[in-house]
Amino acid sequence: FIKLLRDLKKHTDATAVTLHTVYHKNYFDQEKVAYQEGILKNVDAVVVHSSLQEFELLVQMEDHRKLYKIPHGTKINAYLGKITKEEFARELGLEIIRDNDFLITSPGFLRIDKGLDVLVRAMEIVNSKYDAKLVISGIEQGKHSERIIDFIKVNGKIPNHIILIHKFLNREELEKLLAVVDLIVMPYRSRPGKFSVSGILHLALGSMKPIIGTRTDRLIELYEIAPDLIVRVLDDPKEIANKIIDFMENRKEYEVYVDILRKYALATSWEKVALKHMKVYNEIVKRTS
Repeated sequence: FIKLLRDLKKHTDATAVTLHTVYHKNYFDQEKVAYQEGILKNVDAVVVHSSLQEFELLVQMEDHRKLYKIPHGTKINAYLGKITKEEFARELGLEIIRDNDFLITSPGFLRIDKGLDVLVRAMEIVNSKYDAKLVISGIEQGKHSERIIDFIKVNGKIPNHIILIHKFLNREELEKLLAVVDLIVMPYRSRPGKFSVSGILHLALGSMKPIIGTRTDRLIELYEIAPDLIVRVLDDPKEIANKIIDFMENRKEYEVYVDILRKYALATSWEKVALKHMKVYNEIVKRTS
């Protein structure tokens, strides 16, 4: 890839790269860090999506003019207010969802680092007090993914209040799910030394729904704009359950946070993010010409 970047310089006015993940300089082996440094040196602009990524690269880069932060884009959900819970259930062949059900989901691929095992145990606590259903959808991905289904079992079986849609949801189906749920919970675990942002977070933001997350790098944007929606302690079902229960008991008070999320979603729409990229491209072309 670095050779490609060098060759591109022969045919372009300027080159830019977006890093979805930034590696901490002192955490990974020198080969991986050297590879990242090779990318940084062979482009005219580096775009990252979060403050954590930005400040890590400020340590690693010699020319800070090359570094830009542009948020990940947000797609505004086209199905908001246009589909009911029961209609969504029928489309996927589910008969156990009703319009008056309180639905929670944690969207995206099924991975160990998403904390689904913690969320399932949190739901046991929630359902000791209130009737709520957790929709888990998607297919396994990543290291140890073959164990994911076991992770969401309690006493050897999937609890009745969990609805497992064990299939890959296309973008349309995923947006419909996010359009009908009442709450989105993302109990992510940290991945030490890796700084990235969550694309699923931006899909959730575009659905204008309340989001509860954990204090991890991938959810740094949620922490920055609405820290009261963040669970401070990782891997603690009680902490997550308490936050969910607080939301269920004080939904009116959470409207201010939903409004904050809505404004951020609109501010990071793909159209506005595209314009920010165009501004960067024009700037680096002028600077290198």
